[in-house]
Amino acid sequence: MSNSVAERFPRTCALIAASALAAAALVVNHAPARAATAVIGEFGVPTFNSVPEGITLGSDGNLWFTEFQAGGGQRIGRVTPTGTVTEFSGLTGAPFWITAGPDGNLWFTETSNAVGEMTTAGVLVGEFALPLGGSGLDQIAAGSDGNLWITEFSGNRIGKVSPAGVVTDVATLTAGAGPTAIAGGPDGNLWFTEQSAGKIGRITTAGVVTEFGGLSANSTPAGIAVGPDGNLWFTEFDGNRIGRITPDGTVSEFAVPTFNSQPGSLVAGPDGNVWFTEQNGNKIGRMSPAGAVLDEFEIPTPGAGAGAITAGPDQALWFTERLTNQIGRIAPPAVTASTTLTYTGASAGDFNDPVTASATLVDSSAVPSVPLAGQSVSFALNSLETCSGLTDSAGSASCTITPSEQSGAYALVATFAGSGALPGSSATASFTVSAEESSVALASSSPLADGLPGSLAAALTEDGKTPIPGRSVSIALGTGASAQGCIASTGADGSARCAIDAVNQVLGPGQVSAAFAGDGFYKPASTDSTVLVFAYAAGGTFVIGDGSAAAGASVTFWADTWSTQNTLSGGQGPASFKGFANTLSSTPPACGGTWTSDPGVSSGPPPAPLPGYMAVVVSSSVTKSGSTVSGNITQIVIVKTDAGYAPDPLSHGTGTVVAVLC
Repeated sequence: MSNSVAERFPRTCALIAASALAAAALVVNHAPARAATAVIGEFGVPTFNSVPEGITLGSDGNLWFTEFQAGGGQRIGRVTPTGTVTEFSGLTGAPFWITAGPDGNLWFTETSNAVGEMTTAGVLVGEFALPLGGSGLDQIAAGSDGNLWITEFSGNRIGKVSPAGVVTDVATLTAGAGPTAIAGGPDGNLWFTEQSAGKIGRITTAGVVTEFGGLSANSTPAGIAVGPDGNLWFTEFDGNRIGRITPDGTVSEFAVPTFNSQPGSLVAGPDGNVWFTEQNGNKIGRMSPAGAVLDEFEIPTPGAGAGAITAGPDQALWFTERLTNQIGRIAPPAVTASTTLTYTGASAGDFNDPVTASATLVDSSAVPSVPLAGQSVSFALNSLETCSGLTDSAGSASCTITPSEQSGAYALVATFAGSGALPGSSATASFTVSAEESSVALASSSPLADGLPGSLAAALTEDGKTPIPGRSVSIALGTGASAQGCIASTGADGSARCAIDAVNQVLGPGQVSAAFAGDGFYKPASTDSTVLVFAYAAGGTFVIGDGSAAAGASVTFWADTWSTQNTLSGGQGPASFKGFANTLSSTPPACGGTWTSDPGVSSGPPPAPLPGYMAVVVSSSVTKSGSTVSGNITQIVIVKTDAGYAPDPLSHGTGTVVAVLC
């Protein structure tokens, strides 16, 4: 606890009580019903009335402290883990706060408006004056940038000191802030208390300052430290509370049971809890990361005036006794805690669909149970799929897990492995995996030629998007006893393809269908669609002009007047051509091919009746050379033929274009 709190912010008991009861955001967590004992030792400082103030763990494994009282102390002290105290003098000012620097030396603030540096051998390296007078130096902490950062209570500034001793004033705060404690945060920034303004401040190593309110009135924030949960914890000297602020600035406040205890300094303990000093309560308190005061341990010497506290190398907490000229040591009590983990997440889900697994972790040795924050909980489904999450302030942890098992019931185990003084616990729940939705879609089916091979294709997907490989899909053309089908396995892209040796279906619109029977991973799926079955004319092909071949158009493909009833973009066809081509560049005809024909009936048109749905070629140019008529093939269309056709050109062949083959 900063000495500035006691001298600059006196409060009466009545005011402290009023401010504590009026705090709207106050959380009261009851201590567990358990008997905890702690061993407290006290070690006298040789110099009378030295007022030991700040304390820190040095790089040499000893505890180092400041002796603040000018004339009485004005020294730096060292105490070994066994309690041997040594003092080092030679300072020009009274040292107040102390910390271990990145260079392994001890750095401390002085009332002489300077920052001092001392080796672990007790050799004073130097005292480095601040650029501005009257700074009212308070506390000091190491930053993530390798510098030492300081608060200037009177100067209302935040400064820094390089390892070479160069002091810089980095930022001036809002008027009346009164910065005191400072600590390096887990986010790489420096966090500090604004004692006078009742706020918590944050400064980046680049000097950008953010101030957070949200504290109850008359709080007087004093000490600050990183807690075991990765948040910043601070004391409220006049508010009789311990506060917590998350890196995003969310503030919570927790009451200290002892009336007017004046909590001053705090630190994360080796047991995973927050430990704090009570200057007026003459106690050392311990709080869980959930904000429950677990214990308050009475200091043996009355009126000790407990100040700073730090974690030692011996799994104990060390603190200064400002008013009794002693250094205290408290060993955490051997309390057998117990934890309870309760699974609260999803109990069912589809194969390959992510679900949320969650559980709540509490300290069940407390009465009532206390949620445990900042603890890792892992989840395992069928010992195969795993994930983990950290518990929040309500003790809840969650993460996403994706089942890869086939349908069935499996064990989902949530596990807390334990940490610090907290033993592990686990919870097992039954999780039901269901088959995932599947869908099957037919590929776009082109018209199929009767009597010729046909190709069928379908695609199997999950949720209509993700391909499902390695599954059998049944594809069928037609229905009932006349259906023709095949079974194909889906590839990596989810597609299944198969062929029919020779299509044998009624001409016209027919049905094509696909079905997936389902398995332990995917539900069944099926679909159907229509496909047009047609035939080619015997002995050749009928022809229409490209100006007459639009879908839905009525066309004449055989007539004595063929040349006048068919428009060609390449010019009018010869009058001797009646519409049937008996010689093709390929059989069956293909787009891009050609044809030739004898004039008139000599072309040998097929007998009646024609196929009800017949392929007809489309030409843009028809010419005659000698006794041979020829043309190109720009398209092939399917024509629904009309009755009335005969091989005689006077018996016209007509119909309607219903589809395009190519």
